[in-house]
Amino acid sequence: PKWCMRRQVRRDAIEVFHGTNHRLAAYGRYRSVITVHDLALERFPQHSKKIFGQRWASWRSSRAFARADRIIAVSHQTAQDLHDYYRIPLERINVVHHGGSLARNVDHTDITLEFLKQRYGLHGGGYILHVGGGGPRKNISGLLEAYSMLGDLRRRYQLVLVGGMGRWMEQIAQKMRQLDLTNDVVITGYVAQEHLVAFYRHASLFVYPSLYEGFGIPPLEAMASGIPVITSNTSSLPEVVGDAAVLVDPLQPATLAQSIKAILNDASIGESLRQKGLSRVKEFSWEQTARNTLAVYTG
Repeated sequence: PKWCMRRQVRRDAIEVFHGTNHRLAAYGRYRSVITVHDLALERFPQHSKKIFGQRWASWRSSRAFARADRIIAVSHQTAQDLHDYYRIPLERINVVHHGGSLARNVDHTDITLEFLKQRYGLHGGGYILHVGGGGPRKNISGLLEAYSMLGDLRRRYQLVLVGGMGRWMEQIAQKMRQLDLTNDVVITGYVAQEHLVAFYRHASLFVYPSLYEGFGIPPLEAMASGIPVITSNTSSLPEVVGDAAVLVDPLQPATLAQSIKAILNDASIGESLRQKGLSRVKEFSWEQTARNTLAVYTG
């Protein structure tokens, strides 16, 4: 409960209280800081699972933002969203990027491609990977449409969707049946961390056509794993990947399909993206995130 948190903060003489996920349950003696990861439900309120809709949650968030001494946004896109939706002056917002999960992905894994094929029922020479949930803004439907346009490449490359599809599973399955993709698409659900590392490492291509992200860690994980990346030209994703990925309009499945074909059919394009990705991901580290966060506390 909030009152317990406040009592503990007073008892321990906490100087700075940092609410790391939209909420500000207490206040430090000198400073209170709140981190905002995205404003997805402001953009897509129809996807909210809250009983009373998004309006009440937005009101609570506005109060928390007003009380905080400083606000951390994980991207310039999120900072702009805070300004656009809540009229927060940009000078009150510090942009602190997330780090790349380098430690999880660059280390070699003992799990082989053959193990993944046997464990998850994969077939063919390789696979196209997507990691994330099944909510509409993740644009799984658009990805499936693009994949259905690949022709003979579907025989060589399955589409693997790693992550929990949640309440959207039936809609996704229906889309797969509609496009006759049931035998070509594998949905793993949540997987163990070591299996996720292996899925990244052995993938031929990573595709992430999200409609909106406050930051977007999966493309960084893919680049750190040394695989080429296609992602959206929307929200924070261009900010994260720079020129190290192919950017496409997520609402144009045909364009996405063309980009997938180009990379899978031309090894030189994939190798160029791989090298750019490995370089780009070095610009993001959790150590730098920690240093920049500390600067917000002391600034």
